[in-house]
Amino acid sequence: MSERMEKSLGVVLKGGAFTLLGAVLGNFFGFASKLVITRASDPEVFGLFSLCTGIVGIIYIGSNLGLSIGVARYIPFFNGKGDALKSRDASIVALNAGTGISLVFFVAAFFSADFVAARFFPKIENFSYLLKVIFLTVPLYSFLELTIGIARGHGDVIPKVYFLDVIKNGLLFLLILASIPFGLSISTIVYAYVASIAAPSVIASLY
Repeated sequence: MSERMEKSLGVVLKGGAFTLLGAVLGNFFGFASKLVITRASDPEVFGLFSLCTGIVGIIYIGSNLGLSIGVARYIPFFNGKGDALKSRDASIVALNAGTGISLVFFVAAFFSADFVAARFFPKIENFSYLLKVIFLTVPLYSFLELTIGIARGHGDVIPKVYFLDVIKNGLLFLLILASIPFGLSISTIVYAYVASIAAPSVIASLY
């Protein structure tokens, strides 16, 4: 095996091991958060939280129209051709377009919350308010995914592990734990979820 192939294999193995560690930690924190919610609150609270995250998760899918995946594909393509300028332009276009699209999705979702709550979940008290609060994460999560996609395009797996697996999931777990003495209501859990998205998004903007 040539020295170049050995070096490339080492990079792949190192990145794979780091990604695996991040996935393990992320899943652990995610499971621990759900466990704490089910043990420290009523079953209805966990059900409402799952419903809210399920609805906003659908919006996440379309909030940047796949730009985070596309930019992760085209950056290495341009870098492989030695065209650093196009690689940079792809990153800028993806961030600008993705931010604009996610804001459109956020506005549409936010102003549709009353209709969705009244039409499909009329028996759930204050559900419209919960949706509006959790919809605040739409542009933040889109920006986070775009940042991770750009980093992945440059062969950097660290942001995905740090921002999503460790900071997002870990912060949610810690905030839920800290909220137990004050009463673990659905509003408190939703606020914690929003904070767990906002924090890594701010860090990602600095990154």
